[in-house]
Amino acid sequence: MLNFYIICMSTFYKFFFFFTWIITLSIAGCTPRNTSFGRATVTGQFVDSLIGWQNNTYDVITLSVPNLLLGTRIEYQTTVKPDGYFSIEVPIVSPCYAAINIQSKSYDGFILLSPDKTTRLNLSLNEAGKIEMKMIEGFELKPEDCENIRNVSIKVSEAVADGRNSSKLTILSTPKAYADSMLIRMEKDLAILNEDSMLSKNQKKILYDLLKHFYLNLFFDYEDNMRLLYMNNNQQNGKRGTLETFVPQKPDKSYYAFLQHFDLNNPPQLADIYFSKNLQLILSTPELNIPRLDNTPIYNWLKEVKSILADLTGIDSGLFYDMLAAEAYINQFHNELKPLSEVQKENIRNYFTNPSFADILFEENKKTILRLQQIEKNKKTNIIVNETPQVAKGGLMDAIVSKYKGKVILIDFWATWCGPCLDAMKEIHTLKNDFLNKNVVFVYISNTSSPKELWEKEIQEIGNEHYYLNKEEWESISFSKQYGFNGIPTYMLFNSNGILKNKFTGFPGNEKMLVMVDELLH
Repeated sequence: MLNFYIICMSTFYKFFFFFTWIITLSIAGCTPRNTSFGRATVTGQFVDSLIGWQNNTYDVITLSVPNLLLGTRIEYQTTVKPDGYFSIEVPIVSPCYAAINIQSKSYDGFILLSPDKTTRLNLSLNEAGKIEMKMIEGFELKPEDCENIRNVSIKVSEAVADGRNSSKLTILSTPKAYADSMLIRMEKDLAILNEDSMLSKNQKKILYDLLKHFYLNLFFDYEDNMRLLYMNNNQQNGKRGTLETFVPQKPDKSYYAFLQHFDLNNPPQLADIYFSKNLQLILSTPELNIPRLDNTPIYNWLKEVKSILADLTGIDSGLFYDMLAAEAYINQFHNELKPLSEVQKENIRNYFTNPSFADILFEENKKTILRLQQIEKNKKTNIIVNETPQVAKGGLMDAIVSKYKGKVILIDFWATWCGPCLDAMKEIHTLKNDFLNKNVVFVYISNTSSPKELWEKEIQEIGNEHYYLNKEEWESISFSKQYGFNGIPTYMLFNSNGILKNKFTGFPGNEKMLVMVDELLH
């Protein structure tokens, strides 16, 4: 038997530090949840010393708000009025924490937003010349609280690293054995939070919810983790074997009873990528067989969905089902590039009592229409879909690069489901215009984790050169010693001689990218 916990530790460790990063940037207050509905409002007043009277310009207030349906953060801005007052309204579907930024003072604070509630605050300068935020109505989290949460996050991740909460699995483990093991593992890690004396009760709840939703995502990874265990078992025993020779036992519908161990009606209040991802997994899992929403009235669709999920989740009403319906529309936008029909628009208006659901869905609908329009424009441009070179194992990246020798090459590893990848592509669009008619080629590489039909649509929007790799081809690059990487978007920059000069994960911004490419042109 192998220690499955340790095998998966590196992935868990990486994402737990991602949690820490999100917490440091995003959280704002610790209060019990409520179930009210509506948009959130933030109002505030600057004292005279903070009002930028010079040149008749005034401070810009930016709220970075997590959108739990999209798994992203969205920025909203307003300008402080001459009398020092400001007000901003944002759509949210559940209580969440937003970062507040004051442009002129480089100030970042954290506040709680609740649907149909107003957060009121005053801002002033202290004796050290730094901004202090006083909550008149609402909740905040002080910097020292953020640091405490960060330290406890690290403590939990260290427990993962040394395997103290390990459980044993074999490659013959059943789906039920996997689920039971994961539940034990989760409860032991959560106990570390409960035993900690550094955090308040509500601060523990923040980390507790975040960790549970990460674990929920792991439950859906049963088959992939069994394959990982199989490969690791072969390597440790000096055996050869490919994944094609190993087929994990398929879970049936009853496996998903693990859903009842999660409070699905209370999404995490942080900007948690896993919540929307978990909803998408529920919608797409073959064993659950959730029907398509299409033009069906939401009430009727949910009646059928509840007949499938109520026994597995232990709930037959609440916010979870509203968010699942909204995710079904978002799935239509993102995975099918299909705008709302008039019937669907009316269904949305008739069903959602929280107006923020309609706000978010109609805004995503507009973006989908614009994307389709851009695709039509790009059909007139030269988009090249390349055949994957048939080369010996380990030589794929060199074979791709060799095709473009004599040019500076920017390679973008991406996927249709990767929000940061798509956001970066929008940003880099203007940069690509700067290199028109210059000795630069843009190459985009994706794989079969992106649905082929959607990939074919999205590359029309992107333009340039493309490769679509199978899993083995992708891993021959991502696991290689020279070109390997752990996440996307990942970028590789090659000079005109085909030599790798830069490799980095995460888009650094147009300004830095411009400098790096320009250096290779001179």
